[in-house]
Amino acid sequence: MDAVFIGGLIREARQKLGMSQEKLCEDLCEPITILRIENGKTNSSRGMLLALLQKLGLPERYLYFPTQEELEIDDLKAEARARTIAFGKAAKTDRTAQRESALQALQALEKKAGKKDILIRQFTMAERIRLGTEEGPYTLPEQRELLLDAIH
Repeated sequence: MDAVFIGGLIREARQKLGMSQEKLCEDLCEPITILRIENGKTNSSRGMLLALLQKLGLPERYLYFPTQEELEIDDLKAEARARTIAFGKAAKTDRTAQRESALQALQALEKKAGKKDILIRQFTMAERIRLGTEEGPYTLPEQRELLLDAIH
């Protein structure tokens, strides 16, 4: 089953109604915003999405469909977690390469999610703690300090 995201639903409903992007965005936003929403290139506010859904005659429940970006972030998060697990199961001779692979996955996730997403920051910090340093695991006080930094 293909993933469905809200931008695709908006595009499909707009096209079924024979409505242009310009008409849909009247009194709401710029046409480029509609283009970006439909292509999954931006996360719009809940209020903006609700206004678009109302204008298209779609129910509010469609707000619970993820954006394309949210789907990509979920995929990156799963990949990072899988690599951290692989690191934990790796033989000592393979741990350096597995750790590096997991760190690269975490970097990709952080880049995609951005610095403002505190939940992703907390997730990536927890995964980094599991990976430890090149020298070995973090001490308990170091772990606590890193997690507190992620929370703040």
